[in-house]
Amino acid sequence: MLSMVFMREVYNVRIPRTAIEQYNLSRHIKKDELQEGDLVFFSHCFTKRISRWALSCHDKFVHVSSSNGVIISDMSDDYWQSRYSGAGRVKNNDESANISSTE
Repeated sequence: MLSMVFMREVYNVRIPRTAIEQYNLSRHIKKDELQEGDLVFFSHCFTKRISRWALSCHDKFVHVSSSNGVIISDMSDDYWQSRYSGAGRVKNNDESANISSTE
């Protein structure tokens, strides 16, 4: 839910609710192509299913922790590197902007 509100308010982009829907509808990019505002996706360690999103911010990312609220983490942290599943772009300057599963 936070990703939907943030992308709408900051980038004027509507995106689906779940991380997997966001991943499936975004234009996939390589990790070295990440720009501020791109979405970064992580998988659950056991199921390998995409279950978490984050917002790229240079070599770090912004995400929601159930125990600590909104936090900034480092992309090079071993914990996150082992769960990294991909990245996608949905910002207004991209042809995939304003993707939505519901309007």
